[in-house]
Amino acid sequence: MSISLASLRCIGAHARYMTTKPQAQLFCEDRHESGRRLGLRLYAQEGKNSCPSQEFYDVAIVGAGVVGLAVAREAACRGARVVVFERGDEIASGASSGNSGLGHTGYDAPRGSLEERLLRHSIQRHAKLYKSFGLTTNHVRGCGSLVVAWDEKELQHLGRVLEENRAAGDADVKLLTQDELRVMEPALSDRALGAVLCPWETVVEPWLLPVGYAQSALMHGAEIKLQSEVVQTTLDRNDDMWTVTCAAPEPLPHSAVPPRTRHYRARAIVNCGGLYGDVVEQYRAKHSSRGQDKVKPKRFTITPRKGQFAVFKHSMQEQHAHDLHHIIEPVPTAFTKGVLVWKNLYGNIVVGPTAVDQASRTDRTTDTDTIKSLRAWGEHVFPALQGAELIGTYSGLRPATEHRDYQIYPADDDMRWITVGGIRSTGVSAAAGIALHVATLLHGMLGSNAVQLPEHTEDGTKSTLTAFPLHATASKLVGVSEAARQPLPLTPSTVRWWHPAVPSLETLAHEFQTRGDGKVELYGREWRVTHPLSIMGLKTMVPGSEGPGCGDVGTPGCHT
Repeated sequence: MSISLASLRCIGAHARYMTTKPQAQLFCEDRHESGRRLGLRLYAQEGKNSCPSQEFYDVAIVGAGVVGLAVAREAACRGARVVVFERGDEIASGASSGNSGLGHTGYDAPRGSLEERLLRHSIQRHAKLYKSFGLTTNHVRGCGSLVVAWDEKELQHLGRVLEENRAAGDADVKLLTQDELRVMEPALSDRALGAVLCPWETVVEPWLLPVGYAQSALMHGAEIKLQSEVVQTTLDRNDDMWTVTCAAPEPLPHSAVPPRTRHYRARAIVNCGGLYGDVVEQYRAKHSSRGQDKVKPKRFTITPRKGQFAVFKHSMQEQHAHDLHHIIEPVPTAFTKGVLVWKNLYGNIVVGPTAVDQASRTDRTTDTDTIKSLRAWGEHVFPALQGAELIGTYSGLRPATEHRDYQIYPADDDMRWITVGGIRSTGVSAAAGIALHVATLLHGMLGSNAVQLPEHTEDGTKSTLTAFPLHATASKLVGVSEAARQPLPLTPSTVRWWHPAVPSLETLAHEFQTRGDGKVELYGREWRVTHPLSIMGLKTMVPGSEGPGCGDVGTPGCHT
């Protein structure tokens, strides 16, 4: 994810907001009793088994993480009738609630991979897209990153990092000597030997982005159903319609309300299940085809990859010589980008993430030894961090697979099913490009009447997107998908309504502290904050309102 500083200056507080928009639909299957208002301005089901507005949809999306919401927005903006099913209580409450809040350019993605291509297309869309969300430079900071060498071996690899950035399309990267690095980052440790400057990487508010996608989807007529876990999908070949079965939440003990399931019909399904993407994929693998069961093997298995983070309050952040101005990255490996150090938008210093595979899809605990090692690394990189207060810790789970590339493809046999899996750690960065790619696939499945392909960008101007060539070795890379070698049409959606300007982080922090219920109001709705970095930042930004640490060592990751 990347926005130039020049582009960011145009992201202001005067975004248009049309009042002639359709009533946004956001439904919640209540956990305890029907009719209870939960978090947002919701429409309760009132015990009915059918959707009060429409039962049939063009597109049903499984998962309301940042990618699922971006896909919902893209399809809705193109005129499709869209519904999103989310198993959690809130949007962006799974893998999307544990990201780093960084926008990456994808220079270290496999050359020629679908991930690289979609990251590059996302970069071209972000400035106008975020402006349409009402975001400003207060919410997105184009500070760039420094890939730093800490020993002679890493110093030799900086040339490779430089060429990878240039091959990915970033001509402005620069190789820095040790002296040049000291001038650019005077507070960095003297042990740093050199670096590559990657000017397009960004720091973003990690919770506001999925909220922006969700609001845009709602404004364009999409519906989001919370607490609606998809437990079965069935394809009827007589009318080529999917039936999606959602389990209602378990009733309270001694409740007179029996367990319920609800059924919805859709022409196409998009699996954006994140950490449960392979589970949802099994619902596709076995489906009804003219009365005969057909079993197809899944193409990937999710192995959750835990990344732990430590967040510190930096007491000298106002002094330029003792501040941190860029994202500090190590030389990456094929497995991970490594542990990063940066200052987030709330002024806190963040160190992380680690990368450890695990079996559990829910274990987001942090441990003392790992947090100690993160502090040690942070002090090694940024000596001014010594003695800094540990505000809190958290961990995120990335939906890693056995492949190095995204697993995005349509199902066989004209099933009208699109899989979006294996979006490991670049969901925030690549969501806009992924959504465009999926909308193009939907257009091919459903036709122009359901999913349109307009030729204009978010602000109504003619599209100027350009294609990036495929690398000659793409077909030889292990884990690079077939989709990476397919043409990618470059026709973004047309947005009919822009959001009002998002309040400053200082204003949101004041409201967050004043309310005390974990929510803030955006776009005329109440939203529960789900990201630990956002929660900690909103608690600590207002003087004297820090409160207890969020996600302390040895406890589960920060949750609302």
